[in-house]
Amino acid sequence: MTDSNYAHMLDQEAALWGRVAEEQAASVPPDWRYHRALRHNVIMHTADIEALLGRVTPGMRALEIGCGAGWLTLALAQRGAHAHGLDISSKAIAIARTYYESIKNEVSGRATYDVADLNAIQLPPEQYDLVVAKGVLHHLVNMDRVIEQLHRTLKPGGLLWVHDT
Repeated sequence: MTDSNYAHMLDQEAALWGRVAEEQAASVPPDWRYHRALRHNVIMHTADIEALLGRVTPGMRALEIGCGAGWLTLALAQRGAHAHGLDISSKAIAIARTYYESIKNEVSGRATYDVADLNAIQLPPEQYDLVVAKGVLHHLVNMDRVIEQLHRTLKPGGLLWVHDT
């Protein structure tokens, strides 16, 4: 694959997930308090996500890759974590940032969001207590390298939580 083909495919992927984020945010705020009631979450995800959130403690440093509009990153911050979300879509990240700004005074932790090509991320060593990858690994073309980066960025004893149906 050439660099220009890869860049084009990346742009298409970002556009797709930007549209998805916009459509979802038009009907449901990007907040677990609302997303947990969505049918697909009730059927397939709520128990696992609640178990994950139950492990979050104030002051934890958390990273979510493929965060979309940021509802899970925000849920981590709502439990006191310093949470950082990465996604390929600038539109999804804009939605996440805007929503967080509107409620940040109600959040005990902190949420930050950045646009990133996950296939090319270079993460600092031993930075995070928790790394979350929900529904994203099957989209990666360089999954082995990404997983190496995720392990590298975990602190000793940290948790890598993967949920990919």
